[in-house]
Amino acid sequence: MTTGPPSTRSASSGRWIVAIWPSGAPRPAIVGLTVTPAKATLYLNGKSIGEVKLKQPIPSTQAPITLGGVIDEGKVRQQFHGALDEARFEPRALNADEIASSYHPVTATHEVPKPILADFPLWDATQKLAEAKDLPLLEGVEFHIIKKWDETADGYHFLHGVGLAWHKGKLYASIGHNKGAENTVTEEAQYRVSSDAGKTWSELRVIDAGEEPELAVSHGVFLSHAGKLWAFHGAYYNHMQRIHTRAYSLDESTGRWVKHGVVLENGFWALNQPVPMKDGNWIMPGISAGAYTEKSTNPAAVAISHGSDFTQWDFIRIPPPPGLKMWGESSIIVDGANILNIARYGAKPLALISRSTDNGRTWTTSAESNMPMTTSKPCAGLLSNGQRYLLCTTAANNGGRRSPLTIAVSKPGETLLSKVFVIRRTEFSGPGESLPSLSLSYPCAIEHEGKLYVGYSNNGGRKGNLNSAEMAIIPIERLK
Repeated sequence: MTTGPPSTRSASSGRWIVAIWPSGAPRPAIVGLTVTPAKATLYLNGKSIGEVKLKQPIPSTQAPITLGGVIDEGKVRQQFHGALDEARFEPRALNADEIASSYHPVTATHEVPKPILADFPLWDATQKLAEAKDLPLLEGVEFHIIKKWDETADGYHFLHGVGLAWHKGKLYASIGHNKGAENTVTEEAQYRVSSDAGKTWSELRVIDAGEEPELAVSHGVFLSHAGKLWAFHGAYYNHMQRIHTRAYSLDESTGRWVKHGVVLENGFWALNQPVPMKDGNWIMPGISAGAYTEKSTNPAAVAISHGSDFTQWDFIRIPPPPGLKMWGESSIIVDGANILNIARYGAKPLALISRSTDNGRTWTTSAESNMPMTTSKPCAGLLSNGQRYLLCTTAANNGGRRSPLTIAVSKPGETLLSKVFVIRRTEFSGPGESLPSLSLSYPCAIEHEGKLYVGYSNNGGRKGNLNSAEMAIIPIERLK
């Protein structure tokens, strides 16, 4: 079995032995694992590198053996990235001498595909990007809770995808909410309203609970324009099948949402609010998605309105590199006819970027940027003072951790991001859940009267997007 990158040292948690490679390119190796009633031993190139004593024998089951991934409800996850050339399964545990004699060095290697790098930067390379612990913490930020996760009280299990809008002096916040698991047919689009800038909120209200058979409506985005409040929400049938976006407008005389039906197909899921362009149209970023796997390519995409008719949109797929594994949840920065798309990678904790010079009609291929970004949905935009911003988790050597919540900014009028602030760390004395380890993810943002309102999910250390919806209010003057 050819694998990479292995090492000659190991770490044991008492349950697992993990081979670790500190640096360098992958090279061939033979890995062996033996399990007896008393212990499990890991071998590398014929030599034992660690073992775990078993408190009790591992029971025999009918579960299939999988290599290079984990089968989870019919989907393959946690894929091995490399080449598996040979595998042997023995009915008994070989002894150390047998393992050693079976080792035959392999010198053949496989060519590792080179990444496709963007030909323009996202981050100002003259500025050092610090590790998370060394990033400056923003001062003067106000925090509020939009919806606390409380399954015992309200029965809701999944919560994700905050959307924000100011409309006629009130702040609206939407979420995807589900009494079942994420991405199942019981998902609903819900919202709350605040008359005091987020200090207090109304009861939960429904935009669409998915009344058609097998239809689920999930999180989305708002747009307040010409005195009317619009909402655009991702929806699907069954378990993430036939993904599309639906449009709604609020009838303020009745408090009900008018359903305008499906306005975008091709797997499009709106992920950040529409932004006006100089050509008179609006552009809305998202993803062209199918059912999630770690192997599939789900590219970034945008939708372009027909002027101010928000029931008519053109779908534009942003081309991905061939074979690139990505989950392209994306955001945009609009600067005249020039538009920058920043997307989640999936395979690596790096921002993918693409640009258009014709109001979003054509795009360069999504490519790796020079800026680390966790594998989560980003939110980007252009502030009224000319600063560009990117909300996510961007820090050096942070991997895929979804904390701390950060905002990267440019200088006013400049195109390169050059400074990163921490909005919130995991341990926090203010409103919201606080733990040494939790996820602060999926941000959205809306600027209003000199402040940037940032909605985000806080999983409170739970798994499966069992989130609270929280909000940070940042004075824009603090972002200098």
